[in-house]
Amino acid sequence: MEYDYDLMKLALDLTVETHGPYKLVKTPIGLNYKRAMEFAKKGTFPNFFMRNVVSQDAMQELTAVKFPVERGIAGYRVAFIKPNLQKEIEQVTDVSDLRRFDIIQGIGWPDNLILRANGLRVLVGPSFPNIRDMVVNDRAQLFFRGVSEILKEYQQQPDDRRLSVEKHLLIYYPFPRLLVTAKENGQAAKRVETGLIKACKNGSFIELWEKYFQSDLEELGLKNRKTIPLKNPFLEQVSGLLQELEKLPPECRHLRL
Repeated sequence: MEYDYDLMKLALDLTVETHGPYKLVKTPIGLNYKRAMEFAKKGTFPNFFMRNVVSQDAMQELTAVKFPVERGIAGYRVAFIKPNLQKEIEQVTDVSDLRRFDIIQGIGWPDNLILRANGLRVLVGPSFPNIRDMVVNDRAQLFFRGVSEILKEYQQQPDDRRLSVEKHLLIYYPFPRLLVTAKENGQAAKRVETGLIKACKNGSFIELWEKYFQSDLEELGLKNRKTIPLKNPFLEQVSGLLQELEKLPPECRHLRL
């Protein structure tokens, strides 16, 4: 993603004076998440970095840059639905109402565990087209996507299998993502962390973030939606890391609607 590249460039530019020159190379196009994680753990490429959700396993196997690079935006979710379901969804006011619907997500997505931990019914599908078809064919009603993803995906749908972006609900759960790298890359991780903290303090991090994400938030009208907060019980396993993140300025830690 271009955001990752620009974010790394920003952090490295701000540390040239203290850490010296650098060379930044993009990863191969089409590199999927599973393969990227293998590269990160094995150190296949020198100083390979990727974005990853905070989890106990990742923090044990990798070195993390202690900076929430998305300001928690991945935890804000809006759903794809069939258009004829909109009026029914507009009656939802809390999580108990949401439990009446079948939610569909991808196989192995961490969201599945979080949604189920909140008592929601979750089905899984193997691919995006398959998940979309399950909603079109009434085998599930809600397909939640991140607010930074859903509008692009809406435009890419085939005309004969088209879903709508639901207009009423916004679910939220804490879902911080960090940059991670191989265990032996601690020095490089510290440099990136130093640069991101500088970017936070001088305003350039927020400026970059808004360039990539602000227009989607405004188009989705998040401030006018009914927000249903959910718990993410799995963050208890990394409470120490979260306490470290709390030391950062609040405007860089959290998105405020």
